[in-house]
Amino acid sequence: MIPEILVFSKRTWATLQKGDQDLIMKSAKAAQLEQRKLWYEMEEKSIKHMQEVGTEINKVADLKPFQDAVKPVWDNQAHPGREVISTPAILARHARACRGHPHLTFFQAA
Repeated sequence: MIPEILVFSKRTWATLQKGDQDLIMKSAKAAQLEQRKLWYEMEEKSIKHMQEVGTEINKVADLKPFQDAVKPVWDNQAHPGREVISTPAILARHARACRGHPHLTFFQAA
């Protein structure tokens, strides 16, 4: 399950009628909310299972270093009503900006 990312060809998007675009956006928002709900449920279930089999989970008390590291992304993308990073290029730029930070791990598909 991959939460809340939707990528759409700009060229194809431009060929759709406004009503179809609106329906896709409405459906995408609903899917995003459902995916988040399912993600959090799976996360809770996974944490519970890990604890049951003896995994020690360390909770980080000081989130400030992480919050400071992602502040540029948050400032650029986290606006009320703006729920998605608008283009793959922006997503890639933010991923590159996080590379090498001591509190973040960057994964790149092969």
